[in-house]
Amino acid sequence: MSGEPIRILLIEDDWGDAELLQELLRERGESEFSITWVQWLHTGLEQLQGAEFDLVLLDLFLPDSQGPETIVRLGEQAAHLPIVILSGFTDENIAMQALQNGAQDYIVKGEVDSQVVVRALRYAIERKQAQLALQRSEERFSLAARAANDGLWDWDLAAGSVYYSQRWKEMLGYREEEIGTAITEWFDRVHPQDLKALKALLKSHRDGETIEHEHRIRHRHGHYLWMLCRGLIVCDSHGELKRVVGSLTDITRRRLAEDQLKYDALHDVLTGLPNRVFFAEQLEETMRSTGQDNLAVLFLDLDRFKVINDSLGHIVGDQLLSEVAIRLKSCLRPRDMLARFGGDEFVLLLRELNNVQEAVAVAEQLQDLLARPFELSGHRLFTSASIGIAFADARHQEPKDLIRDADTAMYHAKADGKARCAIFDPDHYDLAVARWQLETDLRHALELNELVPYYQPLVSVESEEIVGVEALLRWR
Repeated sequence: MSGEPIRILLIEDDWGDAELLQELLRERGESEFSITWVQWLHTGLEQLQGAEFDLVLLDLFLPDSQGPETIVRLGEQAAHLPIVILSGFTDENIAMQALQNGAQDYIVKGEVDSQVVVRALRYAIERKQAQLALQRSEERFSLAARAANDGLWDWDLAAGSVYYSQRWKEMLGYREEEIGTAITEWFDRVHPQDLKALKALLKSHRDGETIEHEHRIRHRHGHYLWMLCRGLIVCDSHGELKRVVGSLTDITRRRLAEDQLKYDALHDVLTGLPNRVFFAEQLEETMRSTGQDNLAVLFLDLDRFKVINDSLGHIVGDQLLSEVAIRLKSCLRPRDMLARFGGDEFVLLLRELNNVQEAVAVAEQLQDLLARPFELSGHRLFTSASIGIAFADARHQEPKDLIRDADTAMYHAKADGKARCAIFDPDHYDLAVARWQLETDLRHALELNELVPYYQPLVSVESEEIVGVEALLRWR
């Protein structure tokens, strides 16, 4: 798509949100994006039949479709296109459902600027292209395997010997005479973690059954190759296992590509840290296995990052985020986990804490690390972080509850003057809810014209003349 505008299908029923998003994209240049906006899912599906697009920006909650089913319906017709979700909800469950249903990213409305949006769109396109490339590669591989010169083997259990073809031996780096006929020639080279399952499968007692198994096998030079073992079980007239014959196919490249895709889906592209999805999975597993004892989440938000990003550009901003990640990782204990939550936010999972002071000490150490200047692209930069700490207890039934409380504590720390840390208190949550309710009520008040301006004169005591006015806004 070099030189060509990115063709975006925007499916969003809210005029204000659609206009705001288009304005954010226009900030990056008129010629960089070509946007087609529709307000209904069925209209979007019609557009996909008659026009070509590079990406779909999708609101999950539309007049004619609600929630995850929206992604499923869209994916049935546009499986080749990356889908980025637009949502007014910060619910982690909704975000994870969207990603599991095929979305490439999840953007919360009102919490991003043009740089973050554009970066998310580009990354989504790149990831989808990589997935499609892998899918096409796997299809070609499947067709080619029919005529491939795979390694053949024939295990005669009665004779206690195995025939290994020359190709079988060559795949592992050996000459014909260097491998004998014992089954141990195979089993001794299988990765210890894969051996038990392979043995069990090869000794199955169902005549005529075709088996398949993927396992690692050690090459002559010491590294492991991924192999696909296909075989046919042959039994005698009494149903006793007689022989197993089959082939061995080298699938190392495919497995490495799959592993890379899995890694990319769970890690942040910029910093290499686990992303919010991976963090939530690990937190859920930890809470399930160890309960709420000796567990805490730290939510870290960089202070003044937007100022640095806006004044020095996103390249320097990205460099700063990468350097911050390196510093944060340097003070982690082996049992802890650090993730980039999004934007300039990071989260830490602290396991096996002995006391509250230990978590506070980690937060203070992070503050000290960030207090040192950053030398980036000829600039000497200073930053700090506001850190919220939430300790797991019986109130936290799900990972999102603990993350929410740490986030709330972080905002409390930022309100106290930034470069601070705060431990979550239930009162923080009540205040946050009250503040949110007040903001919501004010929005409704504006829509209903319930705010009325009043002007009161300011009179000089000496001259008894009006020298000014005081403006008041009253809520009827």
